[in-house]
Amino acid sequence: MTPGPALYEPLTNPATLRTMAGDDALFKELADIIVRSIPHYVQSLEQAVSGKDTAAIRAALHKIKGTLQMVGADHTLQLLDAIGRDIRATGRVPQTGRTDTLMAQLHAIRAEVTTYTVPRPETIKSRNGRQP
Repeated sequence: MTPGPALYEPLTNPATLRTMAGDDALFKELADIIVRSIPHYVQSLEQAVSGKDTAAIRAALHKIKGTLQMVGADHTLQLLDAIGRDIRATGRVPQTGRTDTLMAQLHAIRAEVTTYTVPRPETIKSRNGRQP
């Protein structure tokens, strides 16, 4: 049986963060920091958008950008950059749909990064040295 198409295309690339970290301990520490930071980023962005504060939106986007680069979230980076360009070009708050999409992707990225620190089944060995 051949596998069907993927139902879900990952937003991140763990190899990007792993290469940057260099070792497993730092990789897991960075992943944990990212998981804890994303809710704060989303909250800042939500407050800035609801307050129609373009300077605060741009500041929130800037903070988020580094995190997205660390996890190789290229598609989400493109969306973030497009929102930033729109703000610079128009001086106005971006369309709600675009910022809602960005926030939804940030939540999905957080969920993906959470899995980075969970051992994969093939790496878990039982007490007798065999895989479960």
